[in-house]
Amino acid sequence: MLALRSRVKYNRAMARSFARRFEWLILLHRTRWLLLAVILLAFARLCWGVEAKDLWWDESLSLQRAESQWGDLLLGRLILSDGVHEIVTLDQHPFVFFVVLGLFVRLAGDSEYVLRFPSILAATLLAPTAWALVSRLSRRGVYTRGAPWWSALLAAASPFYLWYGQEARMYTLLAWLALLSVYLLLRWSDAPLSSASRRRWLWGYVLVAFLLLGAHYLSVLLIPVHALLVYQGANSRRRGALGAAILLALGAIVAALAAWVILRGGGGGANFSPVSLRVLLPDLLNAFSLGLSVDIAQVKWLDAIFGVMALGGLAWGCRSQRSFIRGGWLLPAMLIIPVM
Repeated sequence: MLALRSRVKYNRAMARSFARRFEWLILLHRTRWLLLAVILLAFARLCWGVEAKDLWWDESLSLQRAESQWGDLLLGRLILSDGVHEIVTLDQHPFVFFVVLGLFVRLAGDSEYVLRFPSILAATLLAPTAWALVSRLSRRGVYTRGAPWWSALLAAASPFYLWYGQEARMYTLLAWLALLSVYLLLRWSDAPLSSASRRRWLWGYVLVAFLLLGAHYLSVLLIPVHALLVYQGANSRRRGALGAAILLALGAIVAALAAWVILRGGGGGANFSPVSLRVLLPDLLNAFSLGLSVDIAQVKWLDAIFGVMALGGLAWGCRSQRSFIRGGWLLPAMLIIPVM
């Protein structure tokens, strides 16, 4: 009789385990299809009308650099000509985006679609990368289960990413690599100590960080955030983590100073004028929410809604000491530290 009861309990436990696995497989199946739908939505939206706009000045410089010999492309050497005179100058951006663009031009031609396709691809990948990053934070208990979907949908529908996703410049590539580098560090932090997977995540981060720094000089301003993640994710190896964090932070400072010297030496920023925070903050909020093509005076209330949503999301991750320590500090730091 006891053996029969034990057998029944065992069968019930196995049935519950099978049911849980079956539900998990169904959920995983649905998640994959929903995420694929979001990715296709982002891609279709970016491709629609991408050839309707002519190339503007900066995009023409991208084309010229992409068509240059590889040596000139890597060094950023450009020749500006008015048909009579020629001036040799140096581009104010590093080489990674232009290497990618140069490969596309050599393989597929120089149509507007081909020139803008790397930006389309990066802007499309922002949606699944945002989903993966916020999913990792949700597993840590920082955000709710629905937060990854909101982040993916907002990335896929963002007018800001639509604007730059249809431009033959490096800005969506910069945004995607920034998110991807942070995600890889989170995976490294969550992996078991001394495991092969932990080393793989770290080497993946090193590669992406190299591409990030080679995409735009200002990406060095995100390195202090990486340093904080390295320090927090080292667990018992605090001394080694502290050393790595200090090296990352010092490297960011040195790289920022070097970029400043390079840009100022080439006249970069000489045509900039100071902008007060009273003008800058509303303009940034409008650009990041509704894009660059709307009249800010007509959409102030919509901008305010997006601003409240952003502040609410940042505050939710910092709602308690536990959620803040487990990663709620990360998204605010990604915004605040580069500005500081």
